[in-house]
Amino acid sequence: MRRNRQLTAVVIAVLVVAGCSWTQSRFDPARTAHNPVSGISSQTIGTLRPAWSVPNTYLFPGAGLVADGVVVTAYAGRVDAYAADDGSPLWAADLGPVAIVGDTLYSTTTSDSVSLVALDLHTGVRRWSTTAGGVVSSADEDSVYLSRGVGGGHGEPYYSVLDVWDVRNHRLRWSEQFAGEPAIAGGVVYTYDLFRNADPRVEELVAADASTGKRIWSAPMTPACPSDGTAPVVSGDHVYFGGETRRRSDGALVRTWPVCPPFTDVAVDGTTVFASVGASDATSRVTAFDGVTGAVRWSAAGAGPPTIADDLVIVHTDAAVVAYAESTGRPVWFTGLDPLGYAVAADGLLLVSTDIPGPALQVFRTNPS
Repeated sequence: MRRNRQLTAVVIAVLVVAGCSWTQSRFDPARTAHNPVSGISSQTIGTLRPAWSVPNTYLFPGAGLVADGVVVTAYAGRVDAYAADDGSPLWAADLGPVAIVGDTLYSTTTSDSVSLVALDLHTGVRRWSTTAGGVVSSADEDSVYLSRGVGGGHGEPYYSVLDVWDVRNHRLRWSEQFAGEPAIAGGVVYTYDLFRNADPRVEELVAADASTGKRIWSAPMTPACPSDGTAPVVSGDHVYFGGETRRRSDGALVRTWPVCPPFTDVAVDGTTVFASVGASDATSRVTAFDGVTGAVRWSAAGAGPPTIADDLVIVHTDAAVVAYAESTGRPVWFTGLDPLGYAVAADGLLLVSTDIPGPALQVFRTNPS
């Protein structure tokens, strides 16, 4: 028994030092932007120092992904992979947005006929491919989720479609018409389905079985906040989207939010929502509130989609990246950069994209050697 306790302690210590990976655009398939073991916390952020950078790299809205010793960036039809320890290039390819599961990177090709591809994360070697349209929006152990547009030409109405592909047989499992980017949790896919260009119009929050696509529930919904470019977040018993908290079990409305973040993703830890609201980076504020009760916990200067790293909330202003204590909003760290998108915290690294004096990826590391 004593040996088991010692082994458990070692495993926990390794996790705290190494941190957890950031494998999707908003950390995980549930889109929480909450990395509970990022390796960057109130105890370690004081040791954060610049580690390496890549110039001439324009990255938006997020700085990149981090997994298994590799940093991956994707923007404007190009993907680059770097060694996380020193930034040395590993491989590059003409690809769209990416998602990582284990040591496999999923994306779609841009240089030839569109294909869904699975690549070795460390080498870029193709493991399999299949003809498929759209771009990767998420992935898990069973499926890859592709978003594609339909119509829009010769007066035809335009709408989006979510295609769900089986990673084992490389076949299309099911599709959801009018669906935006998904959040996936507990074998359920949550989407906001929108079609306003012709009758019948569709505006609803949908929960569907991840394996079959069979609807579990749908709830008519006109978002309380402008939500174009955002997607649902799933945390605990609730779904958070468009200025509203809804029950995960049936889509029933629980609470309208006390603040209204326009066109900006939120971060969620438990029932605490972190949202940035403001007309510009200079005037925007990040607000922490309870998504169930609506009680506001704190507010501070901050813009863009927040990132939760351990016990910190990381946002940017018009001239800095700032870390606040998650529980109180007390500022604990900042660095003078002109950030372009949201920060990524994983495996003891902090990734920040900047565009002044020139576009670049800046990577910071805790406890640098």
